[in-house]
Amino acid sequence: MRIITTLVLDILCSSCSVQESEKAYTGVFKIDAGTEYAALDVPSTIGGACTGWNAIEIRKPGMPGTGMTNVVCWKRTGNMIAISSSLGSSQAPAPANLWSD
Repeated sequence: MRIITTLVLDILCSSCSVQESEKAYTGVFKIDAGTEYAALDVPSTIGGACTGWNAIEIRKPGMPGTGMTNVVCWKRTGNMIAISSSLGSSQAPAPANLWSD
């Protein structure tokens, strides 16, 4: 699972559609045809390095509430979004405008 999380974090930093958002709900990042990350405006519950960060739902595209939310978390600082695991070793800051609604 740790290798998959690291791979996905690398992908997040490399490409996606562009749309800047200042909304509480930051948007989604499509991983592939069957998976997207949705940055939710709810606190993460996985603890560790995610304490005080928000939850990410890993789900099927366009299907809120159908995925997992206890794998990685996110935090926005200015125009950057960092994604991390509870271990904190996989923080990957990227521009917030890489996430789309």
